[in-house]
Amino acid sequence: MLQNKNSKILIFVLIIVIFVVASSSLLLNYLSPKINDNTQIPTPLPFPSSISSRLNSDYSVVYEAQGDDTGRTILYDVRSKAKYGSGIGTVHSGDAISHMVGLFKSWEDIPETQDRYIVLINPRDNQVLGKYRVVFEATKTTELQIVDLDDIIKNNTYKGASEHLYYIDEVSDDTLDKLIRQGDAIQLASYYIDGISTNIVKDDQDIPYAATIYLRRYGGREELAKEMQ
Repeated sequence: MLQNKNSKILIFVLIIVIFVVASSSLLLNYLSPKINDNTQIPTPLPFPSSISSRLNSDYSVVYEAQGDDTGRTILYDVRSKAKYGSGIGTVHSGDAISHMVGLFKSWEDIPETQDRYIVLINPRDNQVLGKYRVVFEATKTTELQIVDLDDIIKNNTYKGASEHLYYIDEVSDDTLDKLIRQGDAIQLASYYIDGISTNIVKDDQDIPYAATIYLRRYGGREELAKEMQ
């Protein structure tokens, strides 16, 4: 009798074990696809991902603010081509930054000088990319140029797509506020000594001086003329 009873208990335990193992397997199979799917889903970008119909197949928009029909907020990428004006981020020459591309965040006053720092952010995470020193003293050091996005698209090139507007020390604050607004796409180029890319000029805070601030518009100077009215 005792042996039969023990056998029944053993069979009952085996049934429980099999049931637990089978249930665990079914639960794992149910959850696994969801876990795998979640790991494969990219994190949504915190900005619109629409592609402008005016850009040809060699260009893609990596950022474009909603409602922008002038191109002033467009950050673009050039596929398979290294262009200083494309993408988001910084380009280094040695240990110093030679170019920076991002969205305009703000101006920062610098004590005891008319100069200001221009601060850019990365729209992917809204973190500060860095800043440049812009020379507002009457020395014609920092230049404003306008990039005609239509010209870039038409000629499929970065070269020759920008033209001189002003030196920033020639521009009133009212005009500057129209030219550069928070959220505008801005490219900055460093000031070199003797045109040598490794001889980048920096201030006592180790911030590079801006030689050129590039703005962006469809139609370039023509679009700016409309905005100035």
